[in-house]
Amino acid sequence: MFSVRVYENLVDTFHRAWSKSTTQDTEDQLKTCCSPDVAYSNPWWQSAGRRELATSISQLVTRFPQHDLHRLSDLDIHHGQALLTWVIRDSTGTPALFGTEIVEFSADLLICRAVAFFGQLRPRTKTYSFVPPAAAAGDEGRNTSHTA
Repeated sequence: MFSVRVYENLVDTFHRAWSKSTTQDTEDQLKTCCSPDVAYSNPWWQSAGRRELATSISQLVTRFPQHDLHRLSDLDIHHGQALLTWVIRDSTGTPALFGTEIVEFSADLLICRAVAFFGQLRPRTKTYSFVPPAAAAGDEGRNTSHTA
C-alpha cells in the first residue's frame, strides 16, 4: 500500500494539466499521472484516452484562460479510489467553479478514471441507514429515514 502523499501527488499533477497552454503540454502532463486509456467525465463532456482528454482540457483552457484548478480537500481514499473537492480560480484568485471528484487508480498507480461534479455539495437534511440483508434480523434490514 502506498502513502496518501503518493495519491495526492498524482491528483495534484493531474490538476496541473488543466493549466497548460497547449494540447501537447497537457498530454505530456497527463502521461506522468494517467493511464493511456484514462476515462474522464464531467457534466459538460466525457473523454477516453489521454489524447482526447488533453484536447478537451485545451479547449476549456482556451475558453477560460488564466484559470487554475486546485484541490481543496484532503483525499478520502479506499479500494483504489479517492474522493476530493476542488476549485477553479481566475487570475485574481476569485473562485469561478467548485467541484467534487472521484478518482480511480490503476494497479500500476496511475489515474485510470476520474468523474467530476460541478458545484458545492449541500448539507444533508436527512440521513439514511441500511443494514445489509445478511446482517439484518427482523425489521433492521429496511432503509430508514431520519431527519437531521
